[in-house]
Amino acid sequence: MFDLYPFQNKILQSLREKAAEHNKLLLQLPTGAGKTVIMGKMIQECIKKNKKCIFVVHRVELANQSKKIFESFNLQPVMLSNFSKFQKRAVKINYNLVIAMAQTLVNCKFHLENYDLIIFDEAHHCPAKTWKKIITKTSEKTYTIGMTATPIRSDNKGLKTIYDILLSPYSIKELIKETVLCDYDIVSLDVEVEKFFEETEEKNQIFGDIRYHFLKYCKNKQTIIFCPNLFFSKKLAEMLQEEGIKIKHIDCNSDPEERKKIIEEYRKNKIQVLTNMDLISEGFDVPQTSCVMMLRNTDSLALYLQQIGRCLRKKNDGGKATIIDMVGNVFKHGLPCEKREWSLKYGVRRENSNAAKEFKKCAKCQVLLISGMICKVCGYDNSILYAGNEIVERKEVKLKLIEKENFIESRVKYFQEHLPVEEFRIAFAAGRN
Repeated sequence: MFDLYPFQNKILQSLREKAAEHNKLLLQLPTGAGKTVIMGKMIQECIKKNKKCIFVVHRVELANQSKKIFESFNLQPVMLSNFSKFQKRAVKINYNLVIAMAQTLVNCKFHLENYDLIIFDEAHHCPAKTWKKIITKTSEKTYTIGMTATPIRSDNKGLKTIYDILLSPYSIKELIKETVLCDYDIVSLDVEVEKFFEETEEKNQIFGDIRYHFLKYCKNKQTIIFCPNLFFSKKLAEMLQEEGIKIKHIDCNSDPEERKKIIEEYRKNKIQVLTNMDLISEGFDVPQTSCVMMLRNTDSLALYLQQIGRCLRKKNDGGKATIIDMVGNVFKHGLPCEKREWSLKYGVRRENSNAAKEFKKCAKCQVLLISGMICKVCGYDNSILYAGNEIVERKEVKLKLIEKENFIESRVKYFQEHLPVEEFRIAFAAGRN
Protein backbone atom coordinates (compact mmCIF):
# COMPACT_ATOMS: atom_id res chain seq x y z
CA MET A 1 0.00 0.00 0.00
CA PHE A 2 1.38 3.39 -1.01
CA ASP A 3 1.41 6.16 1.60
CA LEU A 4 1.12 9.50 -0.13
CA TYR A 5 3.66 12.20 0.64
CA PRO A 6 2.22 15.36 2.26
CA PHE A 7 2.63 17.27 -1.02
CA GLN A 8 0.71 14.52 -2.88
CA ASN A 9 -2.14 14.74 -0.37
CA LYS A 10 -2.26 18.50 -0.96
CA ILE A 11 -2.50 17.91 -4.72
CA LEU A 12 -5.27 15.35 -4.22
CA GLN A 13 -7.21 17.79 -2.08
CA SER A 14 -6.78 20.48 -4.71
CA LEU A 15 -8.13 18.09 -7.38
CA ARG A 16 -11.18 17.38 -5.20
CA GLU A 17 -11.86 21.10 -4.76
CA LYS A 18 -11.45 21.94 -8.45
CA ALA A 19 -13.64 18.98 -9.45
CA ALA A 20 -16.52 20.70 -7.67
CA GLU A 21 -16.28 23.49 -10.25
CA HIS A 22 -14.91 21.80 -13.38
CA ASN A 23 -15.21 18.30 -14.82
CA LYS A 24 -12.20 18.41 -17.15
CA LEU A 25 -8.94 18.90 -15.24
CA LEU A 26 -5.33 18.69 -16.38
CA LEU A 27 -2.63 17.98 -13.79
CA GLN A 28 0.95 18.94 -14.67
CA LEU A 29 3.63 17.47 -12.43
CA PRO A 30 7.30 16.79 -13.18
CA THR A 31 8.40 13.26 -13.94
CA GLY A 32 8.95 11.35 -10.70
CA ALA A 33 6.39 13.26 -8.62
CA GLY A 34 4.05 10.25 -8.49
CA LYS A 35 1.15 11.23 -10.73
CA THR A 36 -0.06 7.62 -11.08
CA VAL A 37 0.15 7.11 -7.30
CA ILE A 38 -2.06 10.17 -6.74
CA MET A 39 -4.53 8.83 -9.30
CA GLY A 40 -4.48 5.44 -7.54
CA LYS A 41 -5.64 7.09 -4.33
CA MET A 42 -8.32 9.07 -6.17
CA ILE A 43 -9.59 5.93 -7.94
CA GLN A 44 -9.70 4.09 -4.61
CA GLU A 45 -11.91 6.84 -3.18
CA CYS A 46 -14.18 6.80 -6.25
CA ILE A 47 -14.69 3.04 -6.16
CA LYS A 48 -15.64 3.23 -2.47
CA LYS A 49 -18.46 5.51 -3.65
CA ASN A 50 -19.52 2.90 -6.27
CA LYS A 51 -18.07 4.94 -9.14
CA LYS A 52 -16.53 3.31 -12.23
CA CYS A 53 -13.14 4.45 -13.53
CA ILE A 54 -11.09 3.91 -16.66
CA PHE A 55 -7.36 4.67 -17.03
CA VAL A 56 -6.08 5.28 -20.59
CA VAL A 57 -2.46 4.80 -21.70
CA HIS A 58 -0.71 4.63 -25.06
CA ARG A 59 1.94 1.97 -24.41
CA VAL A 60 1.65 -1.50 -22.98
CA GLU A 61 4.65 -0.90 -20.66
CA LEU A 62 2.75 1.98 -19.05
CA ALA A 63 -0.36 -0.19 -18.69
CA ASN A 64 1.57 -2.88 -16.83
CA GLN A 65 3.34 -0.31 -14.67
CA SER A 66 0.02 1.37 -13.72
CA LYS A 67 -1.58 -1.99 -12.93
CA LYS A 68 1.07 -2.73 -10.30
CA ILE A 69 0.58 0.66 -8.66
CA PHE A 70 -3.21 0.30 -8.56
CA GLU A 71 -2.95 -3.20 -7.11
CA SER A 72 -0.91 -1.71 -4.24
CA PHE A 73 -4.08 0.22 -3.32
CA ASN A 74 -5.97 -3.10 -3.09
CA LEU A 75 -7.66 -2.34 -6.41
CA GLN A 76 -8.33 -5.02 -9.01
CA PRO A 77 -7.87 -3.38 -12.42
CA VAL A 78 -8.92 -5.22 -15.57
CA MET A 79 -6.60 -4.86 -18.56
CA LEU A 80 -8.10 -4.33 -22.01
CA SER A 81 -5.60 -5.23 -24.70
CA ASN A 82 -7.24 -6.99 -27.62
CA PHE A 83 -10.86 -6.53 -28.58
CA SER A 84 -10.74 -7.50 -32.25
CA LYS A 85 -13.54 -10.02 -31.69
CA PHE A 86 -15.83 -7.24 -30.49
CA GLN A 87 -15.45 -5.05 -33.58
CA LYS A 88 -19.04 -5.57 -34.75
CA ARG A 89 -20.91 -5.37 -31.47
CA ALA A 90 -20.89 -3.24 -28.36
CA VAL A 91 -18.76 -4.29 -25.41
CA LYS A 92 -20.77 -4.06 -22.21
CA ILE A 93 -18.39 -4.20 -19.29
CA ASN A 94 -19.20 -3.27 -15.72
CA TYR A 95 -15.78 -3.56 -14.12
CA ASN A 96 -15.04 -0.93 -11.49
CA LEU A 97 -11.57 -0.17 -12.85
CA VAL A 98 -10.30 -0.70 -16.37
CA ILE A 99 -6.84 0.02 -17.78
CA ALA A 100 -7.03 0.37 -21.55
CA MET A 101 -4.79 1.16 -24.47
CA ALA A 102 -6.04 4.22 -26.38
CA GLN A 103 -6.07 2.31 -29.67
CA THR A 104 -8.18 -0.45 -28.13
CA LEU A 105 -10.90 1.98 -27.08
CA VAL A 106 -11.07 3.47 -30.56
CA ASN A 107 -11.18 0.14 -32.37
CA CYS A 108 -13.97 -1.41 -30.35
CA LYS A 109 -17.49 -0.33 -29.47
CA PHE A 110 -16.91 0.24 -25.80
CA HIS A 111 -19.54 1.92 -23.61
CA LEU A 112 -17.46 4.71 -22.13
CA GLU A 113 -20.57 6.63 -21.12
CA ASN A 114 -21.02 4.08 -18.32
CA TYR A 115 -17.89 5.35 -16.57
CA ASP A 116 -17.85 8.18 -14.04
CA LEU A 117 -14.14 9.01 -14.23
CA ILE A 118 -11.72 8.73 -17.15
CA ILE A 119 -8.02 9.45 -16.61
CA PHE A 120 -5.56 10.05 -19.45
CA ASP A 121 -1.92 9.22 -18.83
CA GLU A 122 0.54 11.38 -20.84
CA ALA A 123 -2.41 13.68 -21.57
CA HIS A 124 -0.52 15.90 -24.01
CA HIS A 125 -1.55 13.27 -26.58
CA CYS A 126 -5.24 14.18 -26.16
CA PRO A 127 -5.55 16.49 -29.22
CA ALA A 128 -4.53 13.56 -31.45
CA LYS A 129 -7.37 12.04 -33.49
CA THR A 130 -7.35 8.71 -31.67
CA TRP A 131 -7.61 10.29 -28.24
CA LYS A 132 -10.24 12.82 -29.31
CA LYS A 133 -12.44 9.96 -30.52
CA ILE A 134 -12.28 8.49 -27.03
CA ILE A 135 -13.29 11.78 -25.44
CA THR A 136 -16.33 12.08 -27.73
CA LYS A 137 -17.55 8.69 -26.47
CA THR A 138 -17.74 9.84 -22.87
CA SER A 139 -20.80 11.30 -21.19
CA GLU A 140 -20.99 15.04 -20.47
CA LYS A 141 -21.17 14.08 -16.80
CA THR A 142 -17.97 12.03 -16.95
CA TYR A 143 -15.11 13.58 -15.02
CA THR A 144 -11.97 13.76 -17.16
CA ILE A 145 -8.54 14.10 -15.60
CA GLY A 146 -5.39 14.32 -17.68
CA MET A 147 -1.90 14.06 -16.26
CA THR A 148 1.40 14.94 -17.89
CA ALA A 149 4.83 16.32 -17.11
CA THR A 150 4.81 18.39 -20.30
CA PRO A 151 1.45 19.91 -21.38
CA ILE A 152 2.74 21.09 -24.76
CA ARG A 153 2.72 19.68 -28.29
CA SER A 154 4.92 20.17 -31.35
CA ASP A 155 1.91 20.71 -33.65
CA ASN A 156 0.98 23.99 -31.92
CA LYS A 157 -2.28 22.54 -30.59
CA GLY A 158 -2.87 23.71 -27.06
CA LEU A 159 -4.94 21.66 -24.63
CA LYS A 160 -7.56 24.34 -23.95
CA THR A 161 -10.09 22.60 -26.21
CA ILE A 162 -9.87 19.45 -24.06
CA TYR A 163 -9.50 20.71 -20.49
CA ASP A 164 -11.17 23.47 -18.50
CA ILE A 165 -8.37 24.14 -16.05
CA LEU A 166 -4.67 23.38 -15.57
CA LEU A 167 -3.15 22.60 -12.16
CA SER A 168 0.61 22.98 -11.93
CA PRO A 169 1.31 22.94 -8.19
CA TYR A 170 5.02 22.00 -8.01
CA SER A 171 8.07 22.69 -10.16
CA ILE A 172 11.16 20.50 -10.50
CA LYS A 173 13.09 23.01 -8.39
CA GLU A 174 10.51 22.84 -5.59
CA LEU A 175 10.44 19.04 -5.61
CA ILE A 176 14.23 18.89 -5.43
CA LYS A 177 14.07 21.23 -2.42
CA GLU A 178 11.44 18.94 -0.86
CA THR A 179 13.81 15.97 -1.55
CA VAL A 180 11.08 14.29 -3.61
CA LEU A 181 13.34 14.48 -6.67
CA CYS A 182 17.12 14.30 -6.51
CA ASP A 183 19.52 17.09 -7.32
CA TYR A 184 21.61 16.78 -10.46
CA ASP A 185 24.84 17.72 -12.18
CA ILE A 186 24.70 18.53 -15.88
CA VAL A 187 27.69 18.29 -18.18
CA SER A 188 27.61 19.96 -21.58
CA LEU A 189 29.70 21.95 -24.05
CA ASP A 190 32.50 24.12 -22.71
CA VAL A 191 31.28 27.18 -24.59
CA GLU A 192 29.46 30.43 -23.87
CA VAL A 193 25.72 30.59 -24.58
CA GLU A 194 26.08 33.17 -27.35
CA LYS A 195 28.90 31.27 -29.02
CA PHE A 196 26.82 28.08 -29.02
CA PHE A 197 23.99 29.69 -30.97
CA GLU A 198 26.32 31.50 -33.34
CA GLU A 199 28.78 28.72 -34.12
CA THR A 200 27.70 25.27 -32.98
CA GLU A 201 23.92 24.88 -33.24
CA GLU A 202 23.84 22.43 -36.13
CA LYS A 203 21.89 19.20 -36.53
CA ASN A 204 23.53 15.77 -36.59
CA GLN A 205 26.53 16.76 -34.49
CA ILE A 206 27.64 15.10 -31.26
CA PHE A 207 30.19 17.08 -29.30
CA GLY A 208 32.86 15.22 -27.35
CA ASP A 209 34.10 11.64 -27.22
CA ILE A 210 31.14 9.38 -26.32
CA ARG A 211 33.22 6.48 -25.06
CA TYR A 212 35.48 8.71 -22.94
CA HIS A 213 32.63 10.62 -21.29
CA PHE A 214 30.57 7.49 -20.69
CA LEU A 215 33.48 5.84 -18.86
CA LYS A 216 34.20 9.08 -16.96
CA TYR A 217 30.69 9.86 -15.74
CA CYS A 218 28.50 6.77 -16.16
CA LYS A 219 30.68 3.76 -15.39
CA ASN A 220 29.00 1.37 -12.92
CA LYS A 221 25.81 3.50 -12.94
CA GLN A 222 22.37 2.68 -14.32
CA THR A 223 22.26 4.75 -17.51
CA ILE A 224 19.85 5.50 -20.34
CA ILE A 225 21.33 6.78 -23.60
CA PHE A 226 19.08 8.63 -26.08
CA CYS A 227 20.45 8.33 -29.61
CA PRO A 228 19.80 10.29 -32.83
CA ASN A 229 18.49 7.23 -34.72
CA LEU A 230 18.02 3.48 -34.39
CA PHE A 231 21.08 2.55 -36.42
CA PHE A 232 23.32 4.70 -34.20
CA SER A 233 21.74 3.22 -31.07
CA LYS A 234 22.48 -0.34 -32.18
CA LYS A 235 26.08 0.47 -33.13
CA LEU A 236 26.73 2.30 -29.85
CA ALA A 237 25.45 -0.69 -27.88
CA GLU A 238 27.85 -2.93 -29.79
CA MET A 239 30.78 -0.56 -29.14
CA LEU A 240 30.18 -0.36 -25.39
CA GLN A 241 29.67 -4.13 -25.18
CA GLU A 242 33.30 -4.40 -26.30
CA GLU A 243 34.22 -2.39 -23.19
CA GLY A 244 32.56 -5.06 -21.04
CA ILE A 245 29.47 -2.93 -20.36
CA LYS A 246 26.20 -4.79 -19.80
CA ILE A 247 24.15 -2.91 -22.36
CA LYS A 248 21.12 -3.55 -24.61
CA HIS A 249 19.39 -1.62 -27.38
CA ILE A 250 15.59 -1.48 -27.57
CA ASP A 251 13.22 0.23 -30.01
CA CYS A 252 9.59 0.27 -31.14
CA ASN A 253 10.28 -2.60 -33.54
CA SER A 254 11.60 -4.90 -30.80
CA ASP A 255 9.49 -7.93 -29.96
CA PRO A 256 7.18 -6.79 -27.10
CA GLU A 257 8.05 -9.76 -24.90
CA GLU A 258 11.76 -9.34 -25.51
CA ARG A 259 11.46 -5.61 -24.79
CA LYS A 260 9.62 -6.36 -21.54
CA LYS A 261 12.33 -8.82 -20.55
CA ILE A 262 15.13 -6.32 -21.25
CA ILE A 263 13.44 -3.55 -19.26
CA GLU A 264 12.89 -5.92 -16.33
CA GLU A 265 16.57 -6.94 -16.43
CA TYR A 266 17.50 -3.25 -16.36
CA ARG A 267 15.26 -2.72 -13.33
CA LYS A 268 17.01 -5.58 -11.54
CA ASN A 269 20.44 -4.16 -12.46
CA LYS A 270 21.28 -7.21 -14.59
CA ILE A 271 21.70 -4.73 -17.46
CA GLN A 272 23.49 -1.46 -16.70
CA VAL A 273 22.71 0.57 -19.83
CA LEU A 274 19.83 0.93 -22.29
CA THR A 275 20.30 2.63 -25.65
CA ASN A 276 17.26 3.81 -27.60
CA MET A 277 16.00 6.74 -29.66
CA ASP A 278 12.99 7.93 -27.63
CA LEU A 279 11.04 4.78 -26.76
CA ILE A 280 11.55 5.19 -23.01
CA SER A 281 11.25 8.96 -22.79
CA GLU A 282 7.67 8.85 -21.42
CA GLY A 283 6.52 7.24 -18.19
CA PHE A 284 9.47 4.87 -17.76
CA ASP A 285 9.67 4.26 -14.02
CA VAL A 286 13.11 3.12 -12.84
CA PRO A 287 14.11 5.14 -9.76
CA GLN A 288 17.69 3.88 -9.75
CA THR A 289 18.54 5.37 -13.14
CA SER A 290 21.46 7.60 -12.20
CA CYS A 291 22.62 8.90 -15.58
CA VAL A 292 21.05 10.13 -18.78
CA MET A 293 23.20 10.64 -21.85
CA MET A 294 21.68 12.82 -24.57
CA LEU A 295 23.10 12.20 -28.03
CA ARG A 296 19.96 13.33 -29.84
CA ASN A 297 19.50 16.98 -30.78
CA THR A 298 15.85 17.94 -30.27
CA ASP A 299 13.79 21.10 -30.75
CA SER A 300 11.09 19.66 -28.48
CA LEU A 301 11.07 20.99 -24.91
CA ALA A 302 8.64 18.20 -23.98
CA LEU A 303 10.96 15.45 -25.23
CA TYR A 304 13.95 17.10 -23.55
CA LEU A 305 12.22 17.24 -20.14
CA GLN A 306 10.79 13.72 -20.47
CA GLN A 307 14.25 12.32 -21.17
CA ILE A 308 15.94 14.22 -18.35
CA GLY A 309 13.19 13.12 -15.98
CA ARG A 310 14.30 9.48 -16.29
CA CYS A 311 17.17 10.12 -13.85
CA LEU A 312 15.68 12.68 -11.44
CA ARG A 313 13.75 10.22 -9.29
CA LYS A 314 14.99 10.06 -5.71
CA LYS A 315 17.85 7.58 -5.22
CA ASN A 316 18.05 5.09 -2.36
CA ASP A 317 21.54 6.36 -1.54
CA GLY A 318 20.47 10.02 -1.69
CA GLY A 319 22.95 10.70 -4.50
CA LYS A 320 22.75 13.16 -7.36
CA ALA A 321 21.77 12.38 -10.94
CA THR A 322 24.15 13.04 -13.81
CA ILE A 323 23.02 14.41 -17.17
CA ILE A 324 25.52 14.30 -20.05
CA ASP A 325 24.30 16.62 -22.83
CA MET A 326 26.54 16.11 -25.87
CA VAL A 327 24.29 17.95 -28.35
CA GLY A 328 23.62 21.25 -26.60
CA ASN A 329 19.96 20.70 -25.75
CA VAL A 330 20.42 22.54 -22.45
CA PHE A 331 21.37 25.71 -24.34
CA LYS A 332 18.08 25.66 -26.25
CA HIS A 333 15.72 24.44 -23.52
CA GLY A 334 17.38 25.50 -20.29
CA LEU A 335 18.15 23.66 -17.06
CA PRO A 336 15.51 21.30 -15.63
CA CYS A 337 15.09 23.57 -12.61
CA GLU A 338 14.36 26.76 -14.59
CA LYS A 339 10.98 28.38 -13.94
CA ARG A 340 8.21 27.41 -16.39
CA GLU A 341 4.65 28.64 -16.14
CA TRP A 342 2.63 26.12 -18.13
CA SER A 343 -0.49 27.15 -20.02
CA LEU A 344 -3.41 25.38 -21.72
CA LYS A 345 -3.19 27.96 -24.49
CA TYR A 346 0.17 27.18 -26.02
CA GLY A 347 1.60 24.42 -28.13
CA VAL A 348 5.11 24.83 -29.53
CA ARG A 349 5.74 26.90 -32.59
CA ARG A 350 7.22 24.96 -35.43
CA GLU A 351 8.60 26.52 -38.60
CA ASN A 352 7.33 25.19 -41.94
CA SER A 353 5.35 22.42 -40.29
CA ASN A 354 3.81 20.02 -42.76
CA ALA A 355 2.63 16.64 -41.48
CA ALA A 356 2.88 15.06 -44.93
CA LYS A 357 6.61 15.76 -45.06
CA GLU A 358 7.18 13.74 -41.90
CA PHE A 359 6.01 10.45 -43.39
CA LYS A 360 8.67 8.29 -44.97
CA LYS A 361 8.21 5.59 -47.61
CA CYS A 362 9.43 2.02 -47.56
CA ALA A 363 12.48 1.84 -49.83
CA LYS A 364 11.33 -1.54 -51.16
CA CYS A 365 7.58 -1.23 -51.80
CA GLN A 366 7.02 2.55 -51.42
CA VAL A 367 4.23 2.18 -48.84
CA LEU A 368 4.13 4.97 -46.23
CA LEU A 369 5.81 4.04 -42.95
CA ILE A 370 3.24 5.12 -40.39
CA SER A 371 4.73 3.44 -37.32
CA GLY A 372 8.33 2.35 -36.95
CA MET A 373 10.89 1.55 -39.62
CA ILE A 374 9.80 -2.01 -40.43
CA CYS A 375 7.31 -1.96 -43.30
CA LYS A 376 3.95 -3.44 -42.27
CA VAL A 377 3.33 -4.60 -45.86
CA CYS A 378 6.57 -6.21 -47.06
CA GLY A 379 8.52 -6.49 -43.79
CA TYR A 380 11.57 -4.59 -45.07
CA ASP A 381 13.70 -2.95 -42.34
CA ASN A 382 14.22 0.69 -43.36
CA SER A 383 16.08 1.72 -40.20
CA ILE A 384 19.50 1.85 -41.88
CA LEU A 385 18.29 3.79 -44.94
CA TYR A 386 16.42 6.24 -42.75
CA ALA A 387 19.12 6.50 -40.14
CA GLY A 388 19.21 10.23 -40.91
CA ASN A 389 22.05 12.28 -42.27
CA GLU A 390 25.53 11.25 -41.28
CA ILE A 391 26.18 11.90 -37.60
CA VAL A 392 29.33 13.93 -37.08
CA GLU A 393 31.18 13.14 -33.86
CA ARG A 394 33.38 16.07 -32.90
CA LYS A 395 35.54 14.25 -30.40
CA GLU A 396 37.90 17.20 -29.95
CA VAL A 397 35.20 19.35 -28.30
CA LYS A 398 35.53 19.66 -24.52
CA LEU A 399 32.65 19.28 -22.07
CA LYS A 400 32.35 20.87 -18.65
CA LEU A 401 30.17 20.83 -15.54
CA ILE A 402 27.54 23.55 -15.93
CA GLU A 403 27.50 26.21 -13.19
CA LYS A 404 23.74 26.51 -12.83
CA GLU A 405 23.20 30.10 -11.66
CA ASN A 406 25.70 31.61 -14.11
CA PHE A 407 24.28 29.54 -16.95
CA ILE A 408 20.69 30.66 -16.28
CA GLU A 409 21.74 34.31 -16.15
CA SER A 410 23.75 34.04 -19.38
CA ARG A 411 20.93 32.28 -21.20
CA VAL A 412 18.26 34.76 -20.10
CA LYS A 413 20.52 37.65 -21.12
CA TYR A 414 21.11 36.12 -24.55
CA PHE A 415 17.40 35.68 -25.30
CA GLN A 416 16.55 39.14 -23.98
CA GLU A 417 18.98 40.57 -26.49
CA HIS A 418 17.90 38.41 -29.43
CA LEU A 419 14.12 38.07 -29.09
CA PRO A 420 11.36 40.67 -29.23
CA VAL A 421 9.84 41.34 -25.81
CA GLU A 422 6.62 39.39 -26.49
CA GLU A 423 8.43 36.34 -27.87
CA PHE A 424 10.81 36.39 -24.91
CA ARG A 425 7.86 36.49 -22.49
CA ILE A 426 6.21 33.53 -24.17
CA ALA A 427 9.44 31.56 -24.43
CA PHE A 428 10.22 31.86 -20.73
CA ALA A 429 6.74 31.95 -19.20
CA ALA A 430 4.61 29.50 -21.19
CA GLY A 431 6.75 26.39 -21.09
CA ARG A 432 8.13 26.97 -24.57
CA ASN A 433 11.74 27.77 -23.86
